[in-house]
Amino acid sequence: MKRELSIGLVAVVAVAAVVAALLGAHGSAVRAQPVASIALPEPGASVQLYPGCNNIGLTFPDGTASETVVQAVTPAGVVQAMWRHNAALNKFEGFSPAAPQASDLLTVNFLDAVWLCVAGAPPPVPTATSPAAPTAPAPMATPTPPTATSGAPIVFESGDGKEQRFYVDTSRFRVDWTARVSELEEVGGLMMGSFVVSFLPLDPPGDPRLCIFLEGWDYIGVNSGTWECDAGPGEVKFEVTGTGVEWWRLEITALPD
Repeated sequence: MKRELSIGLVAVVAVAAVVAALLGAHGSAVRAQPVASIALPEPGASVQLYPGCNNIGLTFPDGTASETVVQAVTPAGVVQAMWRHNAALNKFEGFSPAAPQASDLLTVNFLDAVWLCVAGAPPPVPTATSPAAPTAPAPMATPTPPTATSGAPIVFESGDGKEQRFYVDTSRFRVDWTARVSELEEVGGLMMGSFVVSFLPLDPPGDPRLCIFLEGWDYIGVNSGTWECDAGPGEVKFEVTGTGVEWWRLEITALPD
């Protein structure tokens, strides 16, 4: 296994060297020069380091002290900081040889990807609570539930999920529904299929009104109909259940008060 890792690593290094050579041939005549190198344990190799932050894969055993990694860099004293992204916490952890007491990256593991920052482009000094790191993308805003109005009905289909929310700007709304039952089950000695939709007002909170519609039939196929519900105005949640329902569609329209 170790031999296979060594062969794979050599191949990757070789490909990287070819790409670097091709890019250098077409790039600026002024190229950065390495200022240090790090000796990685087997199956690693010596890796050149350039001014700034170098992204490399480590081959030190699990639990290796960050100080040990820094000491593997020559010349000594050139490392300013080492960074590793913690995906679970969505933050960067850092180690600074000049301020180990303020560092939160104290150990590394086999095949960790880290940034080694060496003299030439001083990085920010890490702190124990908030090391400087690239800013994570802002979370996406929660989509606003659609609004049912008398002039613009909204449509929900089975592919949207069995539970959805919407707003209605009147005290009543109409539901035009279509559903297909693909199989029947025995209910009270009869073979039946059913289509059930429950509407629960969420705004204002604690509103006791609840509309539950149940359609049942004793044959396989498509059925449709119309219901009305006094569950507005405000936000309403609905949930679809049923027996053997293959697909469904709801068109919700606000009714004048």
